[in-house]
Amino acid sequence: MSNKDPVKKLKEAADEAYKLYPNSCSHSAWYVIKQYIPDQAYSPANVLLPHLAHNSRWKRVVVNELEKYVNEGVLIVGGLADPKGNGHVVVVYPGKAKMSGGYGASIDGETQQARPRGPFARVMSTSISRNWPGTMSNGDKTVWDPWGSDKKFSKVTFYRLVSSDGK
Repeated sequence: MSNKDPVKKLKEAADEAYKLYPNSCSHSAWYVIKQYIPDQAYSPANVLLPHLAHNSRWKRVVVNELEKYVNEGVLIVGGLADPKGNGHVVVVYPGKAKMSGGYGASIDGETQQARPRGPFARVMSTSISRNWPGTMSNGDKTVWDPWGSDKKFSKVTFYRLVSSDGK
């Protein structure tokens, strides 16, 4: 992996994680984090998200700043914990923001096109369940797509890794 170009490093890490861990969002996010923090212990989504929230190496970032930071090569991890089951975590993927939706999805037993929302930053997301097609993305979908609704997405939090100079 290139250490010279931070955007290339992030994209390569996300691409590798997507291939290595297509069935585990927590493992794919962990793989990317380890490229930046080699001693990062594995944590499932419901444990990882509170860790990011309370760790000084991570700073919360709002949705409208995701594209700016990720295209500077800043690692951003986001997600939503689920107290009744497994949460979901994603890695923001470099590239130009795009409209969400536009893919086929089974909604109430009918195949429909997921409605466009956005534009939003791109995402790397994997999932064991694959019940919602928006959870599988290697930069082709947006940070909104894994959740598929404004109600769920409004609860998602994002954290950027703070560089050694505190920015």
